Amino acid sequence: PFTMATLNVQSYNCNSVRSLSARNAVHNICENGCDVLMLQELMLPKQELSFLGSLHPDFLYFGISPVDYSSGPLTGRPYGGLGILWRKTVAHAINVVSLGYERILGITIDIKDGQKLLILNIYLPFQCADNEETYFSCLGALQSIIVDTCSDYVCIIGDFNANPGTRFFNFLNSWRSDLGLSIVDIDSLPVDTFTFVSSAHGSTSWLDHVVCSESLSNKLISVSVNYDLVTDDHMPISVNFSISAKDLASETEPQITDAANNPAAAPRVDWKRVSQDGLTSYCNNVQSELLVVYNDFIANDSNCTCTCTDVNCVNPAHRKLLDSFYDNIVQGLGAASAPLPKVKSNKNIQEE
Repeated sequence: PFTMATLNVQSYNCNSVRSLSARNAVHNICENGCDVLMLQELMLPKQELSFLGSLHPDFLYFGISPVDYSSGPLTGRPYGGLGILWRKTVAHAINVVSLGYERILGITIDIKDGQKLLILNIYLPFQCADNEETYFSCLGALQSIIVDTCSDYVCIIGDFNANPGTRFFNFLNSWRSDLGLSIVDIDSLPVDTFTFVSSAHGSTSWLDHVVCSESLSNKLISVSVNYDLVTDDHMPISVNFSISAKDLASETEPQITDAANNPAAAPRVDWKRVSQDGLTSYCNNVQSELLVVYNDFIANDSNCTCTCTDVNCVNPAHRKLLDSFYDNIVQGLGAASAPLPKVKSNKNIQEE
């Protein structure tokens, strides 16, 4: 089983997550030690965000999109969109922070002793005069989020569209300095680093960054850009922190497997606090989880349990498989609801 030795967070502007190169890149990232993956430019409408659930079976997801088919026919292709994938083994410590911004999405990770790590996924507008007001507005929103969440550790990662030496980078650098934050990739990597290659003329830029609070910078192990993956234009950027599985807050409620014997003791979702996006994500996660459960059941049914018509069946192999099937359903539903706010919990859950 996977055990998190350090916390690995990665960011990847996939420029359409449905593309073959993006799907392969995401799968490769998930297979090679990533714990939390931030995706930008999904180019999916809201009605198709469930596609994120098909990218890797060991990860749960949450996504937002500015494109909604329900408002009428779409002109051109979908644009923008943010997604977060996180490993199921750390799901108990993760809460989604849906902030109401098209360009910002986040999670909090509960750490022992009541501490909290805030990780924000961002996609800021490209540099041009018309986008300056939007850029400043996004920086202001980020500052408000940081202040309002009162997190012990802060990481902002994603596509800042800020190449060193440019006007937008100067905005970013001044903003982070005022808040006492560090751009850890700029501080750690060579000056010829790049995270973007223009498909039009082959020029390179350093647009993707990792901005951290001083408290989190002190836990920094490494930061790198993955040049080995075949991508359309952006390269994934990766950062490791000295936070392991044993540092995460333990589940304050009984394990989900106990729910079958003691449903009243299982963690309960506070449905009144679940946003529409959260409900959609939950439904998509349930579909993904139960599909895995069903496929496992069929794969392990060597004794024709699913075709047995004996209402008084006492075949021990059938009973054992059905018991396992039920337990897996309960666990799958628990995993799907893990990001949702709970009642009667000691966790400091972010209000939406």
